[in-house]
This record gives sequence, C-alpha cells and structure tokens, in this order.
Amino acid sequence: MAGAIASGGSSGLHAVLLSTLHERQARVSPWSERPMVAVVRDAAVSEDGVVSAPVSGGRWGNSAETVVLPSCGTPGLVAKPVRRAQCAAHNAPVVVIAQPMGYGPAHFLAECLPRLLMALSAARREGALVHVTQANPMVSAAMDAVGLRPDRLVSGCVRAPRMLVPDGTFCGNPPASALLPMRRWAWSLSGACKDPARQDLLQAASRLLPEQDGVSASAAPDASWSADAEGACPAGLLSLGAAAAALGPAGAVSAWGSGRDAVQQAATCVLAHPQAVGLVAPAPGPIRVLFVRRSGSRRVENEGELLEALSHLEDVGQVTAFSPAGLQRDLEAFAAADVVLAPHGAGLANIVGCPPWAHVVELLARPVNIMYGSMCARLGLKWHALTPAVASHSGVIKAEVGLVVDRVREASKAIRDLAKRFASFSSSQRAVCAA
Repeated sequence: MAGAIASGGSSGLHAVLLSTLHERQARVSPWSERPMVAVVRDAAVSEDGVVSAPVSGGRWGNSAETVVLPSCGTPGLVAKPVRRAQCAAHNAPVVVIAQPMGYGPAHFLAECLPRLLMALSAARREGALVHVTQANPMVSAAMDAVGLRPDRLVSGCVRAPRMLVPDGTFCGNPPASALLPMRRWAWSLSGACKDPARQDLLQAASRLLPEQDGVSASAAPDASWSADAEGACPAGLLSLGAAAAALGPAGAVSAWGSGRDAVQQAATCVLAHPQAVGLVAPAPGPIRVLFVRRSGSRRVENEGELLEALSHLEDVGQVTAFSPAGLQRDLEAFAAADVVLAPHGAGLANIVGCPPWAHVVELLARPVNIMYGSMCARLGLKWHALTPAVASHSGVIKAEVGLVVDRVREASKAIRDLAKRFASFSSSQRAVCAA
C-alpha cells in the first residue's frame, strides 16, 4: 500500500505519533455526512463564530440567551452566550463563516471559505452580509474571487434577524467534504480547469460527490467498482494510510500536535473511480518543483544550498523559489507544481490547488503540527514529513540537504512512473476515465 506518510529525519516507528493521527476519529464531525446550513432567527454571533439566540421556557419561564451553534465544528465546545446588547445590529441576513484563527491564510482557506461555498448562492440571492473573523486584505480578495463585494464583510460581535450558519469545520483538521469543494474552486480560480486531465477529474468528482448549493458531500463508492489488491480502494487510486512514520523522537509530539488525525490508519479513498490513475496522471516531462519561501519564523537557513542541490536532480526540469503573492497567484503557482517543498507554515494551505498527483515535502518544526499531512491525505496527495535536527517554530530551519534531495528524487520518480503507466493505457481505457 502506498502510504500518505513518508518517514524521514529520524529512525523508528513512534507509537505516540501514530496515536495522534487517529485520536480524533472517535469524534463525530458535522462534515462527516452531507453538510447543511442552519437558519437561526434573532441571532447574535461572537467574533469567533459562536452563534447564540434567545430560548424561552426556562425554569421561571424567562427568556435566556443560549449557545445554539458552537464554533470550530465542535459539538461539545463550551462557549459563553454573546452579549447581544454590545453587538452591532444589521437588518440584512448574515452568513456566518468566522472561526478561531480564521484571520490567517491557512485557517481561512481550509476551514472558513469552504463554509461560504456551501451557502454562496443563498448569500448572492439574499444580498447577505458575510461574518468573518477579520476583514483583512486576504479575506477581501477571497470575497472578490467568489463574486461577493468586499463591502459585504462584517466582523466582531454582530446581531441580525436572520443568520445562515453553514456547518463548522474542525479547527486545524478540515475534512475531505470541505477540501474537495475547495479544490474545485481553487482550480477554477487558477485556470487549472483548462487542463483536460483535471476536467476529467472534476467530472468524476461531480458524479461521485453530489452537490447542494455548491458543496460536495461525501459519497460511498459504487458497489460495481473494483477494488485494488488489498481491497482498500478502487483500482488505480492510491491507498492512503499510516503504515510507518518517523517524525522525530516521541517526546516531540506535544499537546499542540495531539488530537489531529493527519492520516487514517485504515486505508481511505478520497476520490474513487474505476480508472482513477487515468484521471490524475501527469503528462510525461520534466518535474516542476515549487519551493515555498518564508521570510520570518521557520525560514530555511540554508535555502541557497538546498536549491542548488535540487537543480542538479536528473528528473527535475524546473525549481521555482516562490514567495506568497496573493490568493490567485499563490493558487496558480501550486497548480503548476508537481512537487511542493516547504517549511511548515500557512502557505501550505494552497495545496488545495495542487494537481492530484502532486507530492508535498514538508519540513516540520518541533513541536510537530501535522495539519497539512491531514489535508494531503484527504486530497489524495502524497505527504513526505521531514523533521530536521535544527528546526523550531519561532526560529529557523536548517534543511538536511541530502535527505530532502532524496525525498524529492523519490517523489519525481513516482510521478514519472505514473505518467508512463498512464501512457501505456489503451485509448479505450482512457475513455473510461472521462465517462
């Protein structure tokens, strides 16, 4: 089985890490089934997206303010009701997508924006306001990209006669049912949908994942589809699983990293299709590597040495050192990459725009945060996790050049092999892929 995790940086299998990968499986996500939009009347919402409304019939028959929908997709989240007297009042309907840390690119792109996509047509139809964690330039650009005027954004404590509240996504742990619509939107925004191979993939996704108001819901594979040799996934689709991992010493997985199910130990199918390899196969040719720069914390100290070494790899035709440059340009850069190499950071949320054959090589700092491994698993991308000896969240990362080069070489070979495999298919087999 092809694992979604590749080991590196240290040796050995660490049970403590593997337990963190599955700890959240016991928790029920509201996105595990078809997501829905709740309508709450006479509601108030906090700056972090906790929705409250008056509920009558208490012990003395008095009306009391009660949390109706918690934030962060967490049913059991303890949250205080909103003090509505202190909230800004609006007459227009309000779509709530704010979540904790939703002001940052990673959390907004992977957790907040998917919620807006599922209520987008209603927001347009009703002229709704959109409640966000922070109305910053990045969020405004996203509103413009989905066809909503940035002046419709509101933030802070807000009350309105009617609120549309899409299901929340787990903070730091967005499910496939949230990420797959984001992939469709990202490809559309970046122009990647013009790629015939991706058009086929989108057509298959549309057929397999029914849509309601612009969002795809999870769907079980059709009973007639064949399984691979391990019985885990339809033929041709990578099985995802944590067969082995070596992400630094066991003690490196702190409370911050715990509770994230980066990859499911049981093999999982993110998208299913009888000839999925035909949908995701790259064209034969030189591999394009995208190196994502950081200028502050977790900057790669020996970046020049690393880029020089990568430029000499036989299968690599282009190495691009990229600095974040705005939502659309970022997604365009990731859409054109076969291999993404990056230190842990918000820029990696743009993997929603990667081609489905892409490999992601992430340089992790300690304590380990495996959010992007989770995203890779759900998007069907191969994740290579490396933990350099010198790496901290507040300081710099010193890449172990030889190890990184080995991982990029391994990824390049896998992509080339996939392209050759697709090229060997007959035209009739390829036609099945687009059916």
